[in-house]
Amino acid sequence: MTTFTGQEVANTAWAYAKLGVNHGALMEALSERAMQGGFLSTWNAQEVATVAWAYATLGHRDELLMAALANRTMGDGFLTTFKPLDVANTAWAYATLRIKDKALMAALARRAMQADLLAMFKPQELANAGWAYATLGLRSKLLMTALAWRTMEEQFLSTAKSQEVAMFAWTYAKLAIRDEALMSAL
Repeated sequence: MTTFTGQEVANTAWAYAKLGVNHGALMEALSERAMQGGFLSTWNAQEVATVAWAYATLGHRDELLMAALANRTMGDGFLTTFKPLDVANTAWAYATLRIKDKALMAALARRAMQADLLAMFKPQELANAGWAYATLGLRSKLLMTALAWRTMEEQFLSTAKSQEVAMFAWTYAKLAIRDEALMSAL
């Protein structure tokens, strides 16, 4: 493990999560490798998001690793490299693990609301991001307005699955945000 690259750590974690195999010793070894001095600073956005997603998918709550991933995410301009899937998967992972890192979630929200990125969100990514904030009880009126705007864009809902539409509605209800235009569109 000591020679694994960031991509190899992420690929291994992803594979075990995809197969539903929570191999505790392996996950701890991957975590130790990730936190070796300065190693996380070599990771890209996809590697960070994939590892967070994998640990959450397995229900493997490693608070030290998740704190280190959050620090990497919020480091010096790194968040600007996040694509919609990276934002959604990272937010989803923290919510799934019930880790309420307000600074990270605020940073992810700011990234999601950037017009160039918001326009690229697919229904599942948008639904998962909204679900994450609602699950953690983080009520950002600005973020929810931006997500509603994206949801109501022409043709967006026609590509959404019923589960995603239901998640949009649940998110706004859970956060007690009454957006009549969105509810009519759904």
